[in-house]
Amino acid sequence: MKKYLVYALPVVLVIFTYACGGKTGSKLTYDKPEAPVEGFFKAVSDQKFDIAWKSLSKHTQDRFIEEVAKEESMDKEKIRAMFDKNDLPIQNGFWKAFRDTSKTEEMVKGASFSVQSSSGNEGLINFNTSNGAVIPCKVFKEGDSWRFGYAETFNI
Repeated sequence: MKKYLVYALPVVLVIFTYACGGKTGSKLTYDKPEAPVEGFFKAVSDQKFDIAWKSLSKHTQDRFIEEVAKEESMDKEKIRAMFDKNDLPIQNGFWKAFRDTSKTEEMVKGASFSVQSSSGNEGLINFNTSNGAVIPCKVFKEGDSWRFGYAETFNI
């Protein structure tokens, strides 16, 4: 009986990992223009930083990488790999600081997201916060998915 348990345990772990969404290399696709903005802010709020990263436009990812590489005096490719793998130093350094300073947890409570305009591969999404503020957010179609242009929205 113990002999079969050795073979069954890895199968159970693989099934459990996929059932819990643990496919770290999986591609995240957003079909609606407002989805990556909502997905990004909720992911940051919930500390699901791998989802937040995958919600961003390539330009925004490149800007974040440039800033971290400059601040830490590290190679950009190494920083990109750390973001792509959602490494602990990125989670504990960049993402937690980002979450705390941007107050995403407070902003997301009671928020709604609506399309202001969308044409071709670009759109503008209204992030309607619970306190009545409306933040227009830029989105871009990259390949088969919409992505949130955080850097493009906030000119960083």
